[in-house]
Parts: sequence; C-alpha cells; structure tokens
Amino acid sequence: MTFIDILISFVLALIMFGIGLSLRFQDFINIFYYPKSLSIGLILQMILLPALAFGVGHWSGLPASYQVGLVLLAACPGGTTSNFISYLMNANVALSIALTSVNSLITLISIPLLVNIAIQFFDLGGGQFSLPYLSTIAQIFLVVLVPAILGMLVKHYQNDFAEKVSRYLKPITV
Repeated sequence: MTFIDILISFVLALIMFGIGLSLRFQDFINIFYYPKSLSIGLILQMILLPALAFGVGHWSGLPASYQVGLVLLAACPGGTTSNFISYLMNANVALSIALTSVNSLITLISIPLLVNIAIQFFDLGGGQFSLPYLSTIAQIFLVVLVPAILGMLVKHYQNDFAEKVSRYLKPITV
C-alpha cells in the first residue's frame, strides 16, 4: 500500500467520522424498522442499474472490453463519495450509509457473477476475475463503518463537542 493509498483512506475515514457526527443511532433503527426505502434502493442499484448497463453496452457498439467495463461500473456500490454528497445535500445520510454497507456485502458475490456473465454475453474471450474478498470487506469496515460509528458515538455521548467539531470539520472535508 502506497503513501497516497493510506492518505486517501485516512481522508475518507475522516469524512465518514464527520458524517457520523451528524447521525444518531435512531436514524439507522428507523431505516431497518421501515425498510421500504432501503429495499427500493437495493433493487435499483443491484438489479436495474446493471440491467441498464447490459442494455447500453449491447446497443452501444462499443468494444467488448468497454461493454464489460460498463457492467462492472454499474455493479459497483456507492461509496464514501455518495455518503458525503448526501451529507452535503442534507439528504438521508443514514440511508446512504446503509445502502453502501449492504451493497458492499452483496457485491462480494454480485460483481464477480455479473462480470463473468458480461464477459460471456459480450464475448470478451473468457478470462478470470478475482476480487480480494477479505481486503475489500476490511476496507469497507475500516474506512466507512468504523469512522461513522465512532462519530455517532461521539455525538451520542458528547453532543455539544460533536456540534463544535462538526462545524469545523464539514468545511475542511469539503
């Protein structure tokens, strides 16, 4: 892992900590207690988006490698950036983080599956696709979930401190 990789991971974790400072545990309880939004988001991200990518790839006339790449991009979950944009836009950040987390776990299976289907469908000539499962899970856990949970814990136990830090952290992370 290079210095820039470590720096990027640190900055993303700092952003997620700042986002966590704006969240309450009740926000996540509500999402799982009323799962309609989460279910719709998962269906759109995990089924509709890859299906659209297959369609666009099929009718685009692009080279097969680009068609497979399009499917790969569509199959990837949202990440820290989508959570951060949700935060900046005062959207439902808890929903965004829940979608990122659940999608990231599902994609451990769905990305290799969809990419292998795309390789065959677009006749790329076969090939091996491997995803480093454990490091992917670890990175999602350490960069997205742990900092967000730490921020939520700070807000829960030290709300005044969280408010002060959040005021300074939001412009810095932008």
